[in-house]
Amino acid sequence: MLKSVFQVDTLLDFEYYPRGKWDGQDTTVNGWKIDIKATRQGGRWMLVEWSKINFRQKDGDLSHLFVMASVKWDRDTDTPTGEVELIGSASILKLKPNVKNTIILRKGEPIPGTRAILQADNYGIRFEHLEHDWNMVVNYILKHEPPVLDSYPNPYTGRPMAAKKPEDDQNVSWLDKMLYKQLTF
Repeated sequence: MLKSVFQVDTLLDFEYYPRGKWDGQDTTVNGWKIDIKATRQGGRWMLVEWSKINFRQKDGDLSHLFVMASVKWDRDTDTPTGEVELIGSASILKLKPNVKNTIILRKGEPIPGTRAILQADNYGIRFEHLEHDWNMVVNYILKHEPPVLDSYPNPYTGRPMAAKKPEDDQNVSWLDKMLYKQLTF
């Protein structure tokens, strides 16, 4: 779509990884790190695992935008057909508590409206609440810098990922370490 509709060349990472292992960004456009999520045809939720956000946040490599796709599926052979439909997108800034149409889905709970049990904690957004205006999304990322995500709250702690603490650095004086502890407790 980027190439045919918007004349934007980008490389896509088509590797897939087992549960719990995370890849780099699926693509980057104008500095915007983009993570492409996919589900079988018939899915209704974009799910983003907290552990993936946590991992990327620790590495200083948070995605700015999540794009949701639906993979068409041959139910007789239980295999993908090779056709993919782009569903919508959401900024990472929508993936946090108390944001309209974003819910917290906990490990062990079913995905709402299904019998599928979640294997991890997730932020969830129903497909109809994603952004569907691709002209607006692509034009925005082409004309604007990505947001700075230093203050994005970690899903597990609710606080931004802490910068390196003085006690982690062997070259910091004992006085600096003591002052840091007094200021943070």
